[in-house]
Amino acid sequence: MIGRLLFLADFNNLILESDPETSVENLQKISLFALLCLINLSKNSPYAQAIGNQLEIVEILIKLLKNGVFEPKNTVLTLLAVFIDSKHPEN
Repeated sequence: MIGRLLFLADFNNLILESDPETSVENLQKISLFALLCLINLSKNSPYAQAIGNQLEIVEILIKLLKNGVFEPKNTVLTLLAVFIDSKHPEN
C-alpha cells in the first residue's frame, strides 16, 4: 500500500504515466491526497517509515520540491520531516 501511495504521490511519475488529457491540476490533487495519506500512515509508524526509506522516499520528495509546477510543497516538506526524523531519532 505504501508503495502504491508513493507512486501516486510522485507527481513527476503521474505526469509521465497518466492519460494525456488529464489536467495538471487533477494530477496535483491526486499527488496531494497521496502525500496526506503517507503523512498519516508514517507519522507514528516505524514500519511504514522503514518501507518508505526502502523505497527511497526522501529522494522522491526532493525531486518534488525541485519541480517548478508542483504546488503543494508544504505538504512535501511535512512528509520529508517525518522521514528525516525517522532516520535521525533523538537520543
